Amino acid sequence: MKCLEKALFLITMGGSLKDKVRRDQLEAMKTVMVGDRIRNRAKTCEVYAFDEMTRGYGNDANRDKNAGKYLRKVFEIAKNL
Repeated sequence: MKCLEKALFLITMGGSLKDKVRRDQLEAMKTVMVGDRIRNRAKTCEVYAFDEMTRGYGNDANRDKNAGKYLRKVFEIAKNL
């Protein structure tokens, strides 16, 4: 099977990474996606999580603010590929 130079995961999530349960969920996702799905199919692997992106529940102000911040971050990530 072909080996990729880099695998890149961009993850949006509704919860906050300030919460331990969300950090644990992210670590579990990394274990599955990187450890099981990619494993040795890529030389390097990067995972980026963008939290507090849910709609409603009084989160609209955070979501709008984060959307702009995260868009700039994704642009920088893509520019450096």
